[in-house]
Amino acid sequence: MRCKIIVVVGIGAFGTNLAYNVSKAGLDMVTKQFALELGQYQTRVNSVNPQLLMTPMIKNLKDGLLLEKDFIARTPMGRIAKVEEIVGPIMYLLSDYSSMVSGQMHPVDGGLLSNIAVKV
Repeated sequence: MRCKIIVVVGIGAFGTNLAYNVSKAGLDMVTKQFALELGQYQTRVNSVNPQLLMTPMIKNLKDGLLLEKDFIARTPMGRIAKVEEIVGPIMYLLSDYSSMVSGQMHPVDGGLLSNIAVKV
C-alpha cells in the first residue's frame, strides 16, 4: 500500500496558483496510474488530499492571517485542519479495512470542495 499526501488544489483550482495546482493534479493522476500498474501485485495506491493544514510554516507566514481567514470562510466546518486530523484517513488506507480501495483521492477538507464560490 502506498499513501501520498496531496493537497486539495489538485481537485479544485484556487486563486492564481496555476503551476502549484497543476503539479498537484498531476500527482493525483500518478496515484491512478500507479494503482493501475501495481494492482496486479496486490499493491494499493491512494492519496490523501488535505486542505490547508495548520503547520508551523503556516503559523509563521507573514500573510498567514489573511490566508487562514480566507480558508476558514470557505470551509463549511469553519476551521483549518490540524495535522493530527490527517492521520485517521491515512491509518484507514493503510489498514485491511481498505483492502479494495486503490487509485482514489481522499479529500480531508472540512467540506471545502463542496463550497463552490462564484463571483457575482
